[in-house]
Amino acid sequence: MSTILFENDGIRCDREDEFAVFHLKADALTLFFDIASRNSYNEFSKGIMIDDSIKGIAFINDHDLFDDADYGEKVKNIFQSKGDADKQAFEKIANSVWISSKLYLGCAKPTACGIIGKASYDYLGFSMLYNYRCASEGTSFVNTAYDYGVPPVALLPFFLRHSVGQSKAEEILLLKETITSQEVKALGLIQDIVAENNVLDSCLTALESMARIPKGTFAVMQRIIQPELKDLEVYLDAAKKMILTEVMYK
Repeated sequence: MSTILFENDGIRCDREDEFAVFHLKADALTLFFDIASRNSYNEFSKGIMIDDSIKGIAFINDHDLFDDADYGEKVKNIFQSKGDADKQAFEKIANSVWISSKLYLGCAKPTACGIIGKASYDYLGFSMLYNYRCASEGTSFVNTAYDYGVPPVALLPFFLRHSVGQSKAEEILLLKETITSQEVKALGLIQDIVAENNVLDSCLTALESMARIPKGTFAVMQRIIQPELKDLEVYLDAAKKMILTEVMYK
């Protein structure tokens, strides 16, 4: 039986046995725009990281998260406006991405991400912070450059260069309006495609398996496999500066 550990307007965290499962709600963008929501989530997440009774962490999105018409409008408005308030809103997003990256890239605990329904390129990039990734059958990923007229500013370009090389990264980012879960799996960006009602179970099964690895061994393997956090910091800082000068204030 699950127990609610934390909840605000954008996210809920349940305890499933020895694991913490974050559920991104349809209004998850409040984590980017609302300082109080973001701070409460960040503080709770830091506590989870040092809680020895929690053996692993999973993220799963609400099916309707990216179908919400407000999502596209909010994203477009940030990039199409020119005022200082919009610059500040974008910088809040960039800061949130960096905080999440520091928490989860190379996390000492096993992590998993389940992707349900229509999703964005940004969310696919976000999922790459986690050790295990699965998508529901029929999931597709929308290129925000085509759908919203804005670049996928989060983590996908960084991870694509490390995972599939420059040519394939250019194909995905510049030539495709959408990419299917089957294509994503074929590229090795996710491990499994499962029925929607099995996404949580698949994440928990993966966490249970990884949690059997001794902590020291797991930490070493994380450092060997995943990109360096300092490289990601350089990428995010450069991306933020380019978007502010080339897209928002052109």
